[in-house]
Amino acid sequence: RSLSQLELAHESLGSGFLLIVTGIGMTLFAGSDFSSGFIKNICCAKPRRSRYVLSKILLAGVYSGIIMVLAVLLSLLTPVFFHMNPKADSIPDILGYIVMMWLPHWAFALMALALVLLTRSTTLGIVMSAISGSGLFAILLGTVGALFGWPSVEQYFICSVVETLCKPQTGAAGVILACAAGWGIIYGLGSVMLIEKKDI
Repeated sequence: RSLSQLELAHESLGSGFLLIVTGIGMTLFAGSDFSSGFIKNICCAKPRRSRYVLSKILLAGVYSGIIMVLAVLLSLLTPVFFHMNPKADSIPDILGYIVMMWLPHWAFALMALALVLLTRSTTLGIVMSAISGSGLFAILLGTVGALFGWPSVEQYFICSVVETLCKPQTGAAGVILACAAGWGIIYGLGSVMLIEKKDI
């Protein structure tokens, strides 16, 4: 009863489930080009392969954005059917939450794209999306880091950023944006280099 609308929504959306859905969807979108051989037609018609990657980056943004909007709307409307009345949040807060959730998910979709371009395997992309989205890598790195006294870099993983995202306090928003932008750039540039250097 003490939770606000966004806090209640984030209880379900911040678990990593949407990361897994985003990663698997992007893997299927990109993997189908290779499994069908359509990638050869694309790259013959448009020799600059970076254009292909750019189109997939934009697709990842649209796809993750649609998922995010639908998920937030569903999570805001569902309590009504169970006669729950969480404290209302303002429209700007809700829109801000959607954007701050969307950006890390977009970056995560680019990770899935990079995996497909690297391995050309849909199965491996789906498995890696599930493991990464659930936060297993972050947990393992955090455990090993604690044993050896390493800095807690796992807090900057996408899954960790999403988990602690709801209503970011002063300063936390900058970390979220920086992590989303940093990982997005790494995976985006990595995808361009992979497709330019690797035989199709």
